[in-house]
Amino acid sequence: MPKTIKKKAAKKTNPEHDIKSFYDKAILYFDENKKNIITFSGIVLIIAALIIGVTLYKHYAFQKAEQLSGEAYKLYHNLFTVDSKKGDNERIEAALEKLTESYEYKQSSQTLFYISSCYYELGKTAEAEASLLKLIDQFPSENEMVPLAYLKLFRIFKKLGEKDKAVNYIKELTELDTDFYRDLALIEWAEMLVKDGDADKAIEKYNELIVRFPDSTFKEEASSRIKTIGDLNKEDQKGESDITTSEKEEDVGPAPSGEDEKTKVE
Repeated sequence: MPKTIKKKAAKKTNPEHDIKSFYDKAILYFDENKKNIITFSGIVLIIAALIIGVTLYKHYAFQKAEQLSGEAYKLYHNLFTVDSKKGDNERIEAALEKLTESYEYKQSSQTLFYISSCYYELGKTAEAEASLLKLIDQFPSENEMVPLAYLKLFRIFKKLGEKDKAVNYIKELTELDTDFYRDLALIEWAEMLVKDGDADKAIEKYNELIVRFPDSTFKEEASSRIKTIGDLNKEDQKGESDITTSEKEEDVGPAPSGEDEKTKVE
């Protein structure tokens, strides 16, 4: 006969006893690891406080920087009706002060660019150059602001008559990986070459603009200036030809004969 399988009776559990047992174990674990738990909890609280503090400060710094920059831009462009009676230097100095404070709260390439503009307006060329070079150094990946900084440097030293330095900066711009402001740089470089009497190199720059930037807004202007230079060259060549012809006409005529002169005397 098959053996009968006896079912084991399920153990009776006491929920209250289980809860009490877990609680006792937790208390025992805490007592044994009290020092480590308190240390770990303190570290967590400090980290959380730091994260919250940094987040709040960043928000405050951003808001403060935006406020100061906004006030500085208005001063720079003379948009304050209350301060409109200020002298230019006083107004620019006030804008510079606010921009410098704004940069301390939040570093920005645009703020540095305006700082350099303020220095330039105040006649402090060295400080203006230093601010623009700082922009280039600290924000090398900003494809729009870096070429704009080089273009500003070119304009500053072109106006000061330091052509070699101006050309060095415009070369730096044209060698960047970005095309921002490169067409404008080429046309301004060409204009400088025209004024310096180097028409051939100017034409090279105009042609480079036309070839490399066929959709540029300066393309038609470059083409027009190449034509103007060509027309001027033709007029110069014609003028030289007319002068040469005139000189030749003055030389035409019978050479005096020695015998004739002798006959007249006799």
